[in-house]
Amino acid sequence: MKKLYLFTAITLFISMLLMPLAAVRGQRAGEDGETPPVTRPPSGKDPGVKVLLKSTGEVVNVSTRDYLWGVVAGEMLASFEEEALKAQAVAAHTFALWRQRQYKMDNPPELAGADISDDPNVDQRFLSKETAKSQWGEVYYIKYAQKIEDAVASVQDKLLLYNGDIILSVYHDTSSGRTESSQIMWGEMYPYLTPVESIGDLLSKQYLSTKDYAPDEFIEQTKALGLTLSGDPSAFVQKAPERSPSGTVTAYTLGGQVFSGEKIRAAFGLRSANFDLEYAEGKLTFTVRGFGHGVGMSQSGAQYMALQGSKFDEILSWYYPGTVLGYGTPQGAGN
Repeated sequence: MKKLYLFTAITLFISMLLMPLAAVRGQRAGEDGETPPVTRPPSGKDPGVKVLLKSTGEVVNVSTRDYLWGVVAGEMLASFEEEALKAQAVAAHTFALWRQRQYKMDNPPELAGADISDDPNVDQRFLSKETAKSQWGEVYYIKYAQKIEDAVASVQDKLLLYNGDIILSVYHDTSSGRTESSQIMWGEMYPYLTPVESIGDLLSKQYLSTKDYAPDEFIEQTKALGLTLSGDPSAFVQKAPERSPSGTVTAYTLGGQVFSGEKIRAAFGLRSANFDLEYAEGKLTFTVRGFGHGVGMSQSGAQYMALQGSKFDEILSWYYPGTVLGYGTPQGAGN
């Protein structure tokens, strides 16, 4: 099975090399006669961002630029190309405004008056510069801090828009070669969160992972699904589960019950919901493709495109089809 994946990856990689780069570079925001929505550049005093630090429960108020610096530092490898870092900064800024607007409507008490949290499971990871320096060490901090600062400064007034409004600009680490639809993952359709090819992800170290379980360990993990399994471990394996066109498992039968791939992923701590399960040599093995939910921008894909010469706006328009870049805070996004 692993040899099959390797062969597929090599084949797709060769196809990628033969694909004209213009196919990617042609999708610039605002091209094809489409005029970006008119929004005013930001003016006045920066209200900052109030961030709930999940680990301590403290709410800190930071400038928008420092917030974006912290999200880029926390969510993407600082060693990535500057154009990928810029794309990340725009996606992070747009997501933050989208989420803040949602929180203002819902007013969740657990947010403790903050605009957004640093919990990457629901919001975005955030690193203060002090924390980054502590985690990275002095040498790497000196090497990368200014790089991120420059990337953020160059795009901090830019937002992703669809029909004149900010978008839900979700992103993930690595797709399985094709991003996923929001409809498949969350049951809600966003026209700019539709599958696109991301073949460069096949070259990422995060693309393929495996996880082994002894039969008794596997049975223990399935208790999180409400199952009590027994018998021949080979019976736990479904050879051809239902999948989306991007490869996400949408229905997997286990113990006579049907589960989504996301539920299986959560129960077993898998990197994505695109997986196969095999039983051989006394163990059950998950082979997993991709890392994350697979919707929106692939960070590995953004890095690959940047290495091929794509600019940040080209990366964003590829992963969020139909969107354009606007400036400042569109109507309805702010206070």
